[in-house]
Amino acid sequence: MLLSFSVSNFKSFRDEQVLDLKADAIKPAFSWLENAAVAVGKEDKALRVKALYGANASGKSNLIKALRVMLSISLTGGPKPGALAELEGFAFDPELRHSPSTFELEFTTDQRRYRYGFRADMACFQEEWLYDETVRKAKVFVRNGQTVSIGKKFFEHPETVAILERGDNSLFRQETSFLSALSFFDVGAAIRHTVQFLSGITVINNTEEVHVEQSAYQFLVGEPMQRKVRGLLDYAGIRFDDLMVMDKEDPKFSKPELLERTRGRYSLMTAYKTGVNEGTDFAWLAEQGESQGTQKLLTLAPYVVRAIEQGSVLFIDEFEAKLHTRLSREIVAMFNSSAGNPNNAQFIFSTHDTNLLDHRLLRRDQIDFVDKGADRASMLYSLSDVKGIRKDADFERDYLGGSYGAVPEVTDFNIAILED
Repeated sequence: MLLSFSVSNFKSFRDEQVLDLKADAIKPAFSWLENAAVAVGKEDKALRVKALYGANASGKSNLIKALRVMLSISLTGGPKPGALAELEGFAFDPELRHSPSTFELEFTTDQRRYRYGFRADMACFQEEWLYDETVRKAKVFVRNGQTVSIGKKFFEHPETVAILERGDNSLFRQETSFLSALSFFDVGAAIRHTVQFLSGITVINNTEEVHVEQSAYQFLVGEPMQRKVRGLLDYAGIRFDDLMVMDKEDPKFSKPELLERTRGRYSLMTAYKTGVNEGTDFAWLAEQGESQGTQKLLTLAPYVVRAIEQGSVLFIDEFEAKLHTRLSREIVAMFNSSAGNPNNAQFIFSTHDTNLLDHRLLRRDQIDFVDKGADRASMLYSLSDVKGIRKDADFERDYLGGSYGAVPEVTDFNIAILED
């Protein structure tokens, strides 16, 4: 499970900010919310859900984008990296604008606890590290420039490190992560665990991006996934009589005109009975013919089902967009539930849906805020850090009233538009 993600000097984040998924020692308003935290190790508990709130342009999307960029850089290897080009320092400080960005993840997997991170700019890595912190902090590897020091007990083939450090290979270069280079070799459990965990994190910055949609449709090719997605949609009140994934490159597909408006290789078609008798005709709709809310659910549902099945980590930016608030609540409640989420998947999302700010749905430590100071730097803090908040407080009312900060400073639009 993910325990924390930290970032500094990336876009609107100047100083180090930490998205903390470790549960606080607080008593929630209702007993069922005790299931929202899962024991990890002897002392800590990890949260199943974390909601991010803040005004427009506060930095919520930048936080989720920072994780996506970190994963891309960490896992991209070979002769054509290019991932470092996405690094962008804090724009409002000339000294930091082109300085390195720093990222770090703390997580548990296979009953081990790891901490992985790096410091890099658009040209190269300055530092990179991986520690096993299961019992005490133990070095797996530490990189400074192109020099690496390893904890030999974690490597089944330590001679591989010497090969990678030679200057004549295309895997370990100044613009590629050492982790990605090691991933090409079976060198030890710590590397396998780290690569598998990072690879299992899904980050969706925009559900309308073609690659997000196309991946979702590919998941639906399998009948078990399709059945579970249809069941999820059925409980959401969205019912159709059949669902088909169409591959426009399949020579057996004989009606390309039905999908002429679709955007990629794969498309969906939903069927509705047009009569009351068995064997009656069906009316078929390409996904573009469905409502925008249904289209979004058809894209999101496979990711949600896959995360629940695999016990993986799912990040979604602007989760509530085009979804009815009752659907959003049910998805959050499912992830929070030990019955609905038996494999301890985690769901982290940004949203403006204040209906989710409910002490019956979320604990105080499951609600974080992103705000900007006068220096335009984004700050991240938890509702549990705000003093004097009762566990049964009206979170929505107090947030909209400005008690927690991270709300727009809205004045009179009429004056803004009409006065000279």
